[in-house]
Amino acid sequence: MHNDRSARIFSWIKAFLCLCLWAIPVIYLVYSLVIIQFVIHHSYDAILQFYSRNWPESFDAGWISRYCFTQGWYEGILKFNQVLTGSISCVLVIYVWYSRAIVRFLRGLLRETGRILRFLVKGFTGCSPGEKMALSGLFGTLIVYWVYTFINSPMFMDECCTYLNFVRYGFFFTIISYPAPNNHIFFNVICTVLNKVSFLSPELVMRLPSLVASFLLYYGIFCIFKYWDGFRRAMVVVAGVAFVHILSYYTVQGRGYQLQLLFVVVSALSGWAYFFSAAWSGRAGYFLFVVSSILGFYVNPLFVYHFLTLLLLFGFLLIKRKEFTKGKVLIKAIVIIGGVTLILYLPLILGSSWKALTDNKYISGGRPWHALIDDFGIFIYDLKYIFYYGAGSLLLFPAAVAGSLFLYFRHKITGPFYDFAFYYFVASLLALAMVIVYKKIYPLERSLCFWVLALNIIFVNVCYDAIRLYFPRRAGLLIILLIGVKIAFSVRLLYSDRFAIRNYADVGWYNDANRVYPPLADLHPRTWQIMDVEDSYPAYLKLYLLEHKKEGRVVLNLREAVGDVIFLPDSCVTGFPLQGYTRWKDKEGNTSFDGGGMRIYISSAFLKSREYLKLNDNQ
Repeated sequence: MHNDRSARIFSWIKAFLCLCLWAIPVIYLVYSLVIIQFVIHHSYDAILQFYSRNWPESFDAGWISRYCFTQGWYEGILKFNQVLTGSISCVLVIYVWYSRAIVRFLRGLLRETGRILRFLVKGFTGCSPGEKMALSGLFGTLIVYWVYTFINSPMFMDECCTYLNFVRYGFFFTIISYPAPNNHIFFNVICTVLNKVSFLSPELVMRLPSLVASFLLYYGIFCIFKYWDGFRRAMVVVAGVAFVHILSYYTVQGRGYQLQLLFVVVSALSGWAYFFSAAWSGRAGYFLFVVSSILGFYVNPLFVYHFLTLLLLFGFLLIKRKEFTKGKVLIKAIVIIGGVTLILYLPLILGSSWKALTDNKYISGGRPWHALIDDFGIFIYDLKYIFYYGAGSLLLFPAAVAGSLFLYFRHKITGPFYDFAFYYFVASLLALAMVIVYKKIYPLERSLCFWVLALNIIFVNVCYDAIRLYFPRRAGLLIILLIGVKIAFSVRLLYSDRFAIRNYADVGWYNDANRVYPPLADLHPRTWQIMDVEDSYPAYLKLYLLEHKKEGRVVLNLREAVGDVIFLPDSCVTGFPLQGYTRWKDKEGNTSFDGGGMRIYISSAFLKSREYLKLNDNQ
């Protein structure tokens, strides 16, 4: 009786999850139709006014008209509204028509997800008591390191702007708005849900998804290598990879890169399992491959580097093995991934334009490729930064690649893992080259997080096997020494003043600004006037007012003085009318901040106002 009841409850839960997943594309398609109808029934100016009226502290109408919902895009929607409406309606009808097949797909996805969850649980329960203690110690150390970094890292500009301009306005705003960078859509969607939890601070709202994704990523890597070759290798791989600086940095950043890395690993392993694994080929992995790829793209289009790598790798191997039936399945998967990804981005494209997504001046994704020659020093800096070993990176990276290839082709390291690693490495180089040639840019360091993760996993495994091969008697000691040195170099911010968090530019901006805001907020100004929406001080000002529940509206005005408090950069001082304003200074006598480049003025009329006097008398 109890088992029957549990089975029924589980069946209901599964059916409910299938219904929720099935409804997601429907919601996006219907929302897209609503956007089109809204556009065709309102003038361009009315739409901009609607934007400013409903989200007054987000990007202003002028910004939107230049970088997001432009006049040309508005006219394009008007011109092709019938084609767009008809096409989206047809897609919606087709989707509903094939609901039965879609539900079967979703059941397969839930089945594979359940299998993965059982695999992860078994990764811990299958350990001996001593192994459980060692595993808990490793991840406990990781968590302490992340918490330390979290506590000492205030909200950086990117995550602050993302929270203020997207997340706090909710789901339906986030999935249509792309006027500026950092809008990692799926990541932000998760944050919009967390933002409904009243006791979570903006920092936790923005950073919890990255922290959870990192934990799942490294624990998943542990389980995979434990399954492949035992507990020791799994511990070595996690310890050698999880402390890598650029990966740890994005673990405690409210950005989507760590979440995307989780989908990178899932898509790579599930795709390999379905198409090539001796144990799982053709039986499992397909559903996870498709969905993880969709979500990877929806986090950020930079997923294209990894996905193109997989397509080159899988396509080559399927042609080499003459497995054309699986090739057709791969093509089908690509079509599904592309189609669903387009549906998810459709509200954003309609509401913000195609150019905002693909050619926003802030999100071009890299530097012009001629900069490789003109500014070669920057490229060298990027290379040193992503590996975080200073100038030694310039020698370590090619030496590690050459040594690994030597061992692989001499058959000193063998097995499916190294075959996959070799093909993935070559395919990733081809993918990077193809994107660089097509886009005529080379990627920024954050675009290469997937590459850093892959190379570190390969490097640690090669070192592990090479040491055991050539130094079997002292293998344990040498491996511990190697991982210890690698971790020590990766966590230099803990002991080196040069790499300390307090020296980060964002930390300085945040601390400088938040030294200024409290005494000004105690004056209870009704309006705070800013002159540059792209600078750090207005973002941190809005965050301060929000976190401390302070009243006052932040307004942008470059022509005249309208605020009770004015933040005036030196670049805007000349010719700006300041009649009736007094230069502000704090208790220490400081009259400026931001390195002396920001002047602050307070309205004399506000200081003499009855409201001001009454508020301060009550204190």
